Amino acid sequence: RGDSTPRAEEAGRLAKAINRHAELFSHGRVPQAEVAILINEDLWHFVQAKGVYGENLNEHLSYTIRGIYKMLWDAGVWVDFIEANEMTLEELSKYKVVILPFPLAMSDDVLELLKKYVASGGVLLSEACPGRHDRYGFARPGELAPGAEELFGVEHRSVKLCHEPRKPPRWTPRELIYGQIRAATRFRGVGPFTGHSILPSLLVETFTVKGSTPILLCEDQVTGVVNHFGRGKAYLIGTLLGHAYTAFEDHATQAFLLTMLNTAGVKPELCGRRPRRRRIGEDCEAWFFFNMTPKTVVERVNVKGFSDAENLLGGPLSIRSGAINIKVNPFEILCLIMKR
Repeated sequence: RGDSTPRAEEAGRLAKAINRHAELFSHGRVPQAEVAILINEDLWHFVQAKGVYGENLNEHLSYTIRGIYKMLWDAGVWVDFIEANEMTLEELSKYKVVILPFPLAMSDDVLELLKKYVASGGVLLSEACPGRHDRYGFARPGELAPGAEELFGVEHRSVKLCHEPRKPPRWTPRELIYGQIRAATRFRGVGPFTGHSILPSLLVETFTVKGSTPILLCEDQVTGVVNHFGRGKAYLIGTLLGHAYTAFEDHATQAFLLTMLNTAGVKPELCGRRPRRRRIGEDCEAWFFFNMTPKTVVERVNVKGFSDAENLLGGPLSIRSGAINIKVNPFEILCLIMKR
């Protein structure tokens, strides 16, 4: 029969526990996400082929996507990924917010669909340089797609690489001439985002306002706007957001993003203070709690509306006054089975 290993024994224990609730895990549904991150195959091929002073833009695209996803995951905001060339207006309309990471190259068809999404009441958040190139890599006059200028209510003013806040640099290339790369800086929130700030990464794009409302400034230049378009809103941020969180753990950038999502009606899914993911069946739910820290987490969780609670791997839990106590060890996942 062969020798058993701790890994095999643990896999067997997990399989037995899941099989006790086979219907829930095989046919249960995950709640509809309220946020989508747009993935664009044309953009990916473009950035694979193009670099800036030796920089691989495909790595920056991947890095900002990872950072945006991590900011939202850590806060308890769950997202879907959708492919730009396969999406429809009906599919987009399921989401309160759609995020465009580093949309340097974009077809007119994708941009027109996003305009319809915003006009119908959606909220779009774009990083720097939307539609600077078309899907074939040809630069557009004005350095923004005409549709992007209309959607975001701006004209392109300038774009320049920027230094990182720490040395040695992780991605900033060596300057070929003095002043080619601007010093490390922060964007300051204004208007509805007064008190917020973000850490720009790789580049800083500035805009001339054409009907939109400034929300971020770098010194005296506009680097972020919101534009009312139809029944929705379009936000344009003149930098890459994800790097700040993944590379520098800049929680102010995360706070800005969460505030923007909150204005669109998107709130983290929290149970107590812990982010929670769910799988929903006919008469029960699976609740997942994640502890990605080196400290044990103890929490009292409201379970009103449920008659029984069970730790998937640890047996029944006592419900008292409509709540249970949970404990999640460092770098572990806790799964509760909640029965109505």
